[in-house]
Amino acid sequence: MKKRVKILSLILAIAMLVPFATSCKGGDDGESNASESVTDTSREDITEDIGTHYVSGMLHERNVKQTNKEFVKSNGSTDYSIVYDNSDNYAVMAADFIYNNVLSATGAKLGSTAYDGQAYSGDARYIVLNIDEMFGQAGLSMPQKELGSAGYYIKTVGNSVFIMSTGKEGLQMGAIAFLEEVLGYDMVGDNFPVYEKDGKTLPEMEITEKPDYEFRDVTGQLTKSGQYGMGYTNNDIIMPVGGAKWHNSFALLNPEIYYAEHKGWYSDTVTPDMRPTTQKAGQLCYTAHGDKTEYAEMVQTAYERLKAIAEEFPTLSGVSITEQDNYEWCDCEACSAMVKEYGTNSATCLKFCNDVAEKLTEYFEPKGRRLIVYFFAYHGTEDAPATKNADGSYTANKGIKCHKNVGVVYAPIGANFSRSFYDEENTRYAEIMKAWKVVCDNVGLWIYQTNFKNYFYPFNSWDTVAETYRFGKENGAVYIFDQGQMNINEQTAFSKLKEYVSAKLAINVNLDSQKITEKFFKYYYGDGGEYMYEMYNDIRLHLNTLYQKYPSEIKGYIYEGISNSSYWTKKQLEGYLTLIDKAYDAISKIRYTEPEKYATLKEHILLESLFPRYALCTLFADSYQKGELMELRRAFKTDADYFKYDRDSETSANLNSIYESWGIL
Repeated sequence: MKKRVKILSLILAIAMLVPFATSCKGGDDGESNASESVTDTSREDITEDIGTHYVSGMLHERNVKQTNKEFVKSNGSTDYSIVYDNSDNYAVMAADFIYNNVLSATGAKLGSTAYDGQAYSGDARYIVLNIDEMFGQAGLSMPQKELGSAGYYIKTVGNSVFIMSTGKEGLQMGAIAFLEEVLGYDMVGDNFPVYEKDGKTLPEMEITEKPDYEFRDVTGQLTKSGQYGMGYTNNDIIMPVGGAKWHNSFALLNPEIYYAEHKGWYSDTVTPDMRPTTQKAGQLCYTAHGDKTEYAEMVQTAYERLKAIAEEFPTLSGVSITEQDNYEWCDCEACSAMVKEYGTNSATCLKFCNDVAEKLTEYFEPKGRRLIVYFFAYHGTEDAPATKNADGSYTANKGIKCHKNVGVVYAPIGANFSRSFYDEENTRYAEIMKAWKVVCDNVGLWIYQTNFKNYFYPFNSWDTVAETYRFGKENGAVYIFDQGQMNINEQTAFSKLKEYVSAKLAINVNLDSQKITEKFFKYYYGDGGEYMYEMYNDIRLHLNTLYQKYPSEIKGYIYEGISNSSYWTKKQLEGYLTLIDKAYDAISKIRYTEPEKYATLKEHILLESLFPRYALCTLFADSYQKGELMELRRAFKTDADYFKYDRDSETSANLNSIYESWGIL
């Protein structure tokens, strides 16, 4: 057969590097009388009555009235200026973000003014970012509600608007909310903003909000500007220890440095060069084998190292002491006694982190800085030291409790992510989360959105992600990390949709994920969205069918062998390529009128072609003539190389061995 998927030319690829804004403005011409809108308890018009698992008590108060106050004039100019503290990096980023999006959406150039004591006046046209003096001069005060580090307050007074926060990240979220109301702003993909309003008028606003998850982490493919614009926590949350944010216990207390004099700091499977004497990988011994003198020195050494690292990263709020990535745990006499006393391995790490955190708190708290020490609930430390009561609640064993500045990151790696945590198939993992809630006040939830054994293949966490986010929030999580493919440049199989949906739900867990999904396809693929949605929906339904047809094989786990000709047909995969060709044709109308937009949309579509093409090249190679197969494989390599797609699983070194077996390397 002829090659179905078109290959990007280099000229077109270069054009794709230029971001563009999609505008789909409403019919408001700025001349209508002011009209009231209802109080919005979400972030935008994509919410629904969730029902059973709606999470109550979230702070999303929006009171917005449309007005005829002119923001952008008919000639494309504006009289508004941003006033901010240019010594505050967070204010500078928010000011730049607002300025650039207003310019991109309307062509208007806002004034940009560093605060130098100027006073508020009712006639001034200011966008004020966290200037307390001007806020007070306008007769305003902050609402008596806990906003945390990422909450914000927006209030219009006279012709000006104030965006205020009590924490470092609040201005980012406030800037996004301001643009949502004025421009209909959204960012549906990395540096891919859309605008649904023309920005002619400035609404009257009083908004008090904070994200449902205070810390919202993301897999590494997004750029910093993309993270900012989509509403993920802007800065890294966890500072690196020896270059590692996670699985860093040996980076903190390196056996190559400390083992000779402090053998008691390590489980018995560790040797000086970190190569175990058995097949076990080893861990720290968090009791120092019961030697009080050694334990005190172990705590002090960890404290001194973390103090120095924290001073190297003064803007970050968290650091982790997290176990090596294996199932082992120290079973020395002291550790075994503590496990017997508290019921779980995690108690040893918890108590060690408590002691380190106490020292860090004594040092940093007088300086006005809070630093949280995180450990993992993962593999050998998954279970919480708590007991379930007859009424279904949990009680901490012997009153054990995390220090106020200690957090636990629960990573239920064995869960079924094609099913909700409210589903009985995930009962074990749900109960563990509930147990940690009573032991720790700073719970993080680390979940998964990909098949780590088969990077090119789809993984159906789309259907359940909203309920997963709600479950985490309902059970005390303040931090969420939705892990995709961290060690690769790009992700196919509609992983871009997951980045967008996850960003929205981390801010407001009660949003309707179906409406978020529909908005993504409307904009991310332009006029090709209809066909891309058909492809996505067929894949999603097909994976559900496989789940029902092969219950012992397809379980929604992150290491499933989904790359199997029993699960896919050649006709089905070629049908996806037909839909992709239709999507290309649908966007072709703007090829010459909007070349940058066309190039970007085409790249979005091309990325989704990699899954079916890879499957055809591997699962159905015998069904092609030799020349036809080579053409198909060479075309695939060209486009995979364009996206720097260099591996097909978490553990594979690269795709060269596959290309060699295909005879094209």
